[in-house]
Amino acid sequence: MPDWCKCFVLDRKSPPDFQANGPGMVVLTVAAQEKLKWAVADRMPWNHFGRKNLGFVYAALHGAEYIYDTDDDNFVLDGDARFLPRSLTPPAPDGPEGVQVHWPAGTGARVFNPYPFWGVDAWPRGFPLTMITNETTRSGALPVTAADAPQLPPRVCVLQSLANADPDVDAVHRLTGRLPLFFAPRRAWLAYPAGTYAPFNAQATLFDARALAAALALPVTVHGRVSDIWRSYIMQRAMWDMGCGLAFADPWVTQYRNAHKYLRDFQSELDLYLKTEGLLEVLGRVAFPDWTFASPGAELGGRVLALYADDVVMLHAFLTDLGLMQPAVVDFALRVNRHAAEAAAAAKGAPGAPAAPQGTAMQPQQQPQLPAPKHRAAVCVTGVFRAGPFTLPHYQRNVLSRLGMPYDVFVSTPDLPDAFPHPSDYAYFLQPYKVVHANYSSTDELLALPGWERTEFSGDHYPSKWLGQLTDLSTCRDAIVASGAAYTHVVRLRADAVLAEPLPVPLRSLQPNELVVPDNEQWRGHNDRFAYGGFSSMVAYLSVVDSVAGLLERKQLTNAESALKSHLEAHGVTVLERPMHVCRLRNYAGGRLSCTGWDYITYEPCKSLCDAWHADVAPVQGGEAPPPSKRTWLSRMPLIGSLIILLHSYWSSRRNIAPELCEFFKAHGGDTLSRAPCRLFPAFRGATAPREAVLDLMAHNIVAPETHARPLGWLTKLLYWLRISEAAPLLDEAEKVINPSLLGIAASHMLAIRNWTLEMSRAGVPPQERVNRHLLVFEDDAVVTAEGVAALGRALGRLDRCYDMLGLDSTDNFCALSRLSDSLMGLLLPRAWRPSPELVRAKMSFSRNTGLLFSYKGALRVLSNLPVTREADLWYRDLASDGVLSVYVACPRVIGIQGLTTVK
Repeated sequence: MPDWCKCFVLDRKSPPDFQANGPGMVVLTVAAQEKLKWAVADRMPWNHFGRKNLGFVYAALHGAEYIYDTDDDNFVLDGDARFLPRSLTPPAPDGPEGVQVHWPAGTGARVFNPYPFWGVDAWPRGFPLTMITNETTRSGALPVTAADAPQLPPRVCVLQSLANADPDVDAVHRLTGRLPLFFAPRRAWLAYPAGTYAPFNAQATLFDARALAAALALPVTVHGRVSDIWRSYIMQRAMWDMGCGLAFADPWVTQYRNAHKYLRDFQSELDLYLKTEGLLEVLGRVAFPDWTFASPGAELGGRVLALYADDVVMLHAFLTDLGLMQPAVVDFALRVNRHAAEAAAAAKGAPGAPAAPQGTAMQPQQQPQLPAPKHRAAVCVTGVFRAGPFTLPHYQRNVLSRLGMPYDVFVSTPDLPDAFPHPSDYAYFLQPYKVVHANYSSTDELLALPGWERTEFSGDHYPSKWLGQLTDLSTCRDAIVASGAAYTHVVRLRADAVLAEPLPVPLRSLQPNELVVPDNEQWRGHNDRFAYGGFSSMVAYLSVVDSVAGLLERKQLTNAESALKSHLEAHGVTVLERPMHVCRLRNYAGGRLSCTGWDYITYEPCKSLCDAWHADVAPVQGGEAPPPSKRTWLSRMPLIGSLIILLHSYWSSRRNIAPELCEFFKAHGGDTLSRAPCRLFPAFRGATAPREAVLDLMAHNIVAPETHARPLGWLTKLLYWLRISEAAPLLDEAEKVINPSLLGIAASHMLAIRNWTLEMSRAGVPPQERVNRHLLVFEDDAVVTAEGVAALGRALGRLDRCYDMLGLDSTDNFCALSRLSDSLMGLLLPRAWRPSPELVRAKMSFSRNTGLLFSYKGALRVLSNLPVTREADLWYRDLASDGVLSVYVACPRVIGIQGLTTVK
């Protein structure tokens, strides 16, 4: 990091022989710290995260303009400080250095989760647990416009970098979620307005030291897992009124986390889980009185001193060392706390005030309310939700996350069995404010009216079905009005349809009498599948049922679309028709979900969505089977853009084999393999690996003792109970290596797979392109012939495109049994529905590890099921037996092992 001063603050548990020599290197050793004359040095406990405070004092006293706060397990992506922005300039539509600035526009949320903005479904450490699934806290970020800029602080004083691989999530996510995680580069900042919080850490954060030196102190009376989060919340409240703001940026670092015990982390983070929301309540009500200070730094110091409780002595010493401790600072802090205690006591009718979370904010002085959001939307979702698990995620991506304002969801659905099934599948996306059920008895009166014979309602479009839909809409309207909330806009969604594109017109730009509908499927009226607009216009939209009788009487009722147009014209609504495709997944009387009608034939976006629905949802829900031409067998599988990795034992007698294999693939690989990049990857040497290397594998959740094994399914348990196979564990309960060779094989495979996924993330490969890439892993004792490569090409030509892994080195017994099984299947299934005889679906057996092909999906599934606890080939087999991996084996074997014959 040229041109930067690097300050290392050591602790008593730091390596005693640590050295960092060279220009710009400062090492505050234990001995040097014991000699410091700073007041804060005596207030800092040893072996605590807060020892960093000495580094902050050192940097501030030496005139630092910016301070980059980081940890020893974060590695910068390009190896130097060029990733750091040249300045923390004020947010602007085009951003600094070409970076686009976004903000959580008008969500009205007290906290906002930055991770989903970069496509990661997780949350940062310290984020309130009760807000994790609230869509208002995770969606709705929009680019900053010139009109939006005044709503943000004048300058960014804190810039938090995200971290790839093992980011700073809490122990709850580590124990229940998946790692590694990677943030798609967006060349963007996410800037936060005053009043909206986000926790930021002390691991990769850039501070404007000239503005925030007084607020950098880390609390030391709480655990280090809590300390930086408490500081982040307090700092935000203290700096908003002084023109400073927070922003998040694309990853600058990859974190290879030091060894942690997740349950121990969970215990250390209990304050975050139990007290964060209380802290935010306190900070949200704090108001600072007008006061005269000698400098902005002294003012910030007074604000922070007023918000700290048990760390006030340490903070007093910290400010003293910075030269900011003045009588006005102490008087200000005492005034804030005295008024806060009096207000709290008066509110509760008892002397004294309740204690704030340890090490953090005092009780508030008064309770000013944040201004209510200017806009709020009601989202009305109607219909039967049998296709909900597929449709609603699309609505979340293309509608809900783009509203640009807080919203409440109202669901109007029939009170029928399975009308609102399995809420866990999709209620996560809705978080409904209210669910209502319509009373359809009123439709009988409308159906009894004369004139229906003159309309186009017949067949699948029979009138009772349409009237039921209109009654769902009016019931949703009544629930919205009865809520008493001051909604400014309304959105109408159908549970049996998918919006293929994002909203074409910003919701906030629509006036009360304007609404937007698709510009297709009008049928002499307006498309009635989807609409959004101002409150009064959408209330009219939801009230079409009120006009049915009049339209019948005047002989003006033709179809649903024309009825909607006549009704809206009568209510003076301005309708804006814009390009949108709303694709239906229809539920017919026979109970079969269908997606093969007009939308599928006419609109390419609908065809793509319906094909995806057929593959992912319809077979599970009993829908239509894909036509024969849509079967999942691949006609070809080019490996262009994919990668061949050879696990290379540089130290072994086979060290020359791997380079020769790369040359062989180029010469004999044909269209399938010759153009795929081939790379040598150093194998992990289990026999001579130092203890630290094994511990590092465990810290990164790659290998572990058998006690950490994933829960096994019934079939796998049966295989072990019958002693059909016995797997050798890699480590014993004391975390010592049992079999170095098996450990090396397992570690080499996992490191190669992880490296491949990391590289695609770092290179910014779009997700839709990653799914077309594959990883071919060979161990360096593999024997490959031209005949084997040809056999591999034939196998790839029939490989299921939904595969996860393909084994290339099968055993003779396995292939013999598979041929017998295939013969029996031939008596039961048409030949067109059978896989190639060169491919066998593996459940109870598997090939050796010598050669394996992974899809991108399969690689992620392998990584998400780490750690490896037993020999790798049986660990793979267990994942296949439990249905975690879709595994195939090539028969006969495509490759062999030195000493074994390759089948030609």
